[in-house]
Parts: sequence; structure tokens; C-alpha cells
Amino acid sequence: MDKLWEQNYHQQEEKFWWSIARREITLSLISKLKLSNKAHILDIGCLAGCLIQGLYKKGFKNVYGVDISEQSIVQCKKRA
Repeated sequence: MDKLWEQNYHQQEEKFWWSIARREITLSLISKLKLSNKAHILDIGCLAGCLIQGLYKKGFKNVYGVDISEQSIVQCKKRA
């Protein structure tokens, strides 16, 4: 993956309207499941961890992320 493109994507992930909307929809769907805050949640393709961060803010304790991008994993660890 092009490192410059990926870096720009990570910057956009937090503030771009599409990313925000997708994250809010995902959080809303998870909320409707009425899961325990101890439920284990895996974010596949976690990017820089914005969804994981949102899940932590909702009170979930066991949230994990995986991604094929080393840069994404570094960013995710910094954020969440």
C-alpha cells in the first residue's frame, strides 16, 4: 500500500463525513444488540482505531482490532 496515501487516509478517517457516518451506523447497530460491556468485539480492518475508540467510550472493555497495515496498527495503538 502507498504509505503517503495511507497516511492521508488515517488523517481523514477521524473527520471525513463518510467515515463518521459509517462509524455511527456501526455503533448504533452494536447498541441495538444490547451486548454486555464485557462482550468480546473484533474490528477486522480496524485502520487507525476510530471505531475501537468509540466502543471504549460506549463502555465496552474487550475490544480488539486487526489490520494488515503495520502503520494502521501503530496508529490504532496510539489511539486506543
